[in-house]
Amino acid sequence: MEGFLHPLYAQSFSAIGMPLFSPKSNRWLIKGQKPDTPYFDAIGPYPLFLCEHREQPSDELETLKERFVSVALVAGPFLKTPVNNSKKNYDFF
Repeated sequence: MEGFLHPLYAQSFSAIGMPLFSPKSNRWLIKGQKPDTPYFDAIGPYPLFLCEHREQPSDELETLKERFVSVALVAGPFLKTPVNNSKKNYDFF
């Protein structure tokens, strides 16, 4: 792994949250606590959310609904997640 997918890149965000790695899609999210609450959100590392197994993110992101108040990311240009799939699974897309 190199570039935006490298573990050291994800760790560079540790000041704002805890890097979470998913081996299923080979991607990183940054988990952060919502101020003054017991709740958490997740963001994709800046500037783009990338993953090596592009067919996995939609299904895998669906499983995050119970763990996070929100998941925010900017999908890389080659992420092949059908827009219709994303719209049915999320409040905003």
